[in-house]
Amino acid sequence: MLVRPGMLIIAGMALVAAGVLFLLQNSNQTAPREAVSMVSSKDGTSRPDYKDYQFGRPDDPIVDAGFQPLSFPAGTVPTIMMHDRWLNKQLADRGIKLEFHPFLDGNDANGFLFSGKLEMLWAGDMPTINAAARSAIVVTAQIKNAFTSVVASNLNTMEQLKGHRIGYAHGSTAHQVLLHGLQLYHVDEKEVQLVRVPINQLIGSFQKGTIDAFVAWEPVPTMAMGIIKDLTVLYRAMTQSYLYFAKPFAEAHPDLVKVLTAANLRAVRWLSQRQENMRQGCRWQATLVNDFVKEPYPVTVSQCVTIVQRDLLDPLPMTLISMDNLKPGGVIEQQVQFLQHVGALKTDSDPSRIPAAFNPAILQEIIRDQVDWKIHEFDYR
Repeated sequence: MLVRPGMLIIAGMALVAAGVLFLLQNSNQTAPREAVSMVSSKDGTSRPDYKDYQFGRPDDPIVDAGFQPLSFPAGTVPTIMMHDRWLNKQLADRGIKLEFHPFLDGNDANGFLFSGKLEMLWAGDMPTINAAARSAIVVTAQIKNAFTSVVASNLNTMEQLKGHRIGYAHGSTAHQVLLHGLQLYHVDEKEVQLVRVPINQLIGSFQKGTIDAFVAWEPVPTMAMGIIKDLTVLYRAMTQSYLYFAKPFAEAHPDLVKVLTAANLRAVRWLSQRQENMRQGCRWQATLVNDFVKEPYPVTVSQCVTIVQRDLLDPLPMTLISMDNLKPGGVIEQQVQFLQHVGALKTDSDPSRIPAAFNPAILQEIIRDQVDWKIHEFDYR
């Protein structure tokens, strides 16, 4: 088996250390620390934190997948898949290896997708829209439908943010939520100071006093509420995460796309079976997170379970793409307009071509033939 540094690997039936082996070529490798804009020339691929990452060549029987271990529950699902022995067998029967590459940011992962190094990834709605606008992708599943929140202490309204420093990730789902909230409450962007902060440094920056408020997706708001006294949610809005594939890969390997999309749904169904499954999945993810950021990550298993239950499993563990979001004037078109507004997409990008990247028929077929795809046959170790 080819060992590739900086990744989590599933290779045939060789599941190491209870199904997951976190490989780091350099033992003192640190987590990504610098914020990167979606409009940077390399889209994160030039960041030194990823310099030791290696990927399969075009002729290698390898599927390279990107995911964000710090994202809950979007990072929980690929974590579960790393322990899926059914998936492992299905891939081994096809002579395929699946290798997982951890990223701090979906925009960073997109850079590797654009350069042909990744075949699939899980990311939030903004990176997904950006990928659909800039590259040919196929979106097969919606992973979560959750709130992203603007939080602060000693402030009670969005209007009171005037003159304050707000931490955010540029061009992200959180960025859109922040700007929408400011607009809704008649606060001009120029009346606040926007500070780019990596997602894993928001709480620390707030505690140090370098920012007065921040906007983030889960689990950061939940973690912060448990650590910082008098923290208030000033505004929140619903956001989504997705699973998508590079279109050339999807067209060349439609069966593999179904195998992987089915495994994604099977992981969600397994989580929904009982509380202990959620707790086990959260424990696995906590281990990955701590290895990735090289320090204890202050989210408890109980907090993770709450997030998974609320944002992934309620009301039904289906991972279906919302067709309403794809309609003209719907959520997807609004997100395209936002990315154009912040300079993450060219202003002449055509919003109408984005919905074509979403293919709900693939998951619908899997659900229809769920016995064949073993959606309810669980073997996780």
